[in-house]
Amino acid sequence: ATASLEGSARAWAGRTIALPTNLPTRIPEADRARIVAASRRAMQHVLAGTDRATGMIVASIARQAPYGLDWPRDGAFFDYALDVAGIAGNVTRRLDWALPLARTEPVTRAQINPLTDPVPPVDPRTGAREYPAAAWEMNYYNTGAMGGFFRFEIDNTALMVWTAAVHLAFVPEGERRALADRWYPQVRRSADLLAEWRDAMTGLHAPANEDDNAAFTQTLHGAVTVYAGLEAAARMARLVGRDDDGDRWARRAGELRDATLRAFYDAR
Repeated sequence: ATASLEGSARAWAGRTIALPTNLPTRIPEADRARIVAASRRAMQHVLAGTDRATGMIVASIARQAPYGLDWPRDGAFFDYALDVAGIAGNVTRRLDWALPLARTEPVTRAQINPLTDPVPPVDPRTGAREYPAAAWEMNYYNTGAMGGFFRFEIDNTALMVWTAAVHLAFVPEGERRALADRWYPQVRRSADLLAEWRDAMTGLHAPANEDDNAAFTQTLHGAVTVYAGLEAAARMARLVGRDDDGDRWARRAGELRDATLRAFYDAR
């Protein structure tokens, strides 16, 4: 399995990638062999699904069109798996491709294609129906063209912010600050969107698409991902010396945490 995985990595990257040989000690001995085999097989799929030209990672190499694209939400978990496996360079390459794909301008109701695009959500900042700037689309082809029709999945954007910030912990210390400075402008725009997409009545995130659902909702799924994105962005802000941003996002994360507990926690 090790030789096969390393062969896949060499075939993809054209160079040998050193994979960690030490195994977590918390795996029960009775399950260790099965878990290691499944993990290695899963990593082979991630490497096989990585586009040679751009570094984007498809959700699946299946021919079914929507899955043969890079989904920001799925990619965040692929990123973390690659980081833990010691292949952080692949993550940097994917994020260099994916971070600039966020919308630079909002898409108003008048601009959408009524045959393919659902009606946008209400922007709590303006009261207008629009897909906000600084958010990522549902999924992308390797050309950067969007491939989906749910135009503002709030968990998609939250997990893109989260993965960009968390990845920095796996980057060599001497390279970390330069990479953080390069990515920070986009992370800042998207983290501000997450912080401002707020329900003034409850303190939760305002309604948006969550996890490929057509309805605009406020559930635990959106709340925990927005919380994670804001917490991670606040740490990244402090790394680059923007404590003002970090404090603002941390305050909003705390408010969202408290609202989440009020809305969704049931002691019974």
